[in-house]
Amino acid sequence: VVWSALSHSAILDAHRQTHGVRVLPRYRFNKADVIISFDADFLGTWISPVEFTRGYAEQRSLKGSPPRCSYHVQVESRLSLTGAKADTRIVIAPSERTALIRELHSALTGERAGPQMTGLARRLREARGGSLVVCGSNDLHDQLLVNAINQTLGNYGATIDLSTPSSQHQSDDRAMQDLVEEMKEGNVGALFIAGVNP
Repeated sequence: VVWSALSHSAILDAHRQTHGVRVLPRYRFNKADVIISFDADFLGTWISPVEFTRGYAEQRSLKGSPPRCSYHVQVESRLSLTGAKADTRIVIAPSERTALIRELHSALTGERAGPQMTGLARRLREARGGSLVVCGSNDLHDQLLVNAINQTLGNYGATIDLSTPSSQHQSDDRAMQDLVEEMKEGNVGALFIAGVNP
């Protein structure tokens, strides 16, 4: 059983449901022309900020001809390092996140949505295969919606890499809960713990 105090288990569980592999993908910010982040502080605390900062900076460089500058929207409930760097920052209550992700998905699939998400959907469609939507929530429903959005936009195999996944976070919240239940029922005779202090 792999356990982490800062779990990203929902991302892995969502990919098992949508793509048949329980992995944490590599997010290629260096290939994304449009980035929309829902509460994912990818430049500060989310998953691999050093790696993500390098890719993000590479895609927002004034060097070269023509210069490259991705468009970044941060949707968040508190000001993060990532939000401070965004081109557009949308402040929400934590309770609004799921509804906004669902609204963005609806806008991309041609259903009715508000003007803000409709505008973001238009920009994402224009960058099809070169956009990236991420979410810092450890909620399975949120991550399934984000996977559906990225799938609709053709981002898998472009800005999202499942073929060489990250090994940084492999925690499994369900397996940990099952272990605790087995311990409560007295079905665990010995427990070996390595590299973690639960």
